[in-house]
Amino acid sequence: MTEHHLLNSPTDGITAVHFSPNNQSQFLIASSWDCGVRLYDVNQHTFRQMYKHAGPVLDCCFADSSRTFSGGLDRILKTYDFNAQKETIMGYHDNAIRSVHYSPEFNFVITGSWDSTVKFWDSRAPNCLGSCSLPDKAEFKLELCPTKSQSKL
Repeated sequence: MTEHHLLNSPTDGITAVHFSPNNQSQFLIASSWDCGVRLYDVNQHTFRQMYKHAGPVLDCCFADSSRTFSGGLDRILKTYDFNAQKETIMGYHDNAIRSVHYSPEFNFVITGSWDSTVKFWDSRAPNCLGSCSLPDKAEFKLELCPTKSQSKL
């Protein structure tokens, strides 16, 4: 196994690390307590870009190989297009965003927050599609579990 050290690594604790989707694992994103989300090219062993939040970033995810979503203690859900170098604020929670997950099947983003809600966002525009209340704050990562369609015999 080969180990590589990436340049321009986070200066504080790393909160999430994800490879780009669709078996295109050329890119890696990492969010951190230093308020940044960094993009790395793992094939070239290089740092590509970084964007910042106003507070520590608790989670991030890819939508595709050039677009990400992130949220954290600043309560802001952001999307960032690394190709266009454009940041868009998708919306807000009333407390820190603990978990961010993109669903390519439904083309929406799901966020879990310490404000005891889960929100669903249209990934194409800054629009909250709905929310669900939780009995307590969302402390863990959200994941979707796809189900196989069942065929009748």
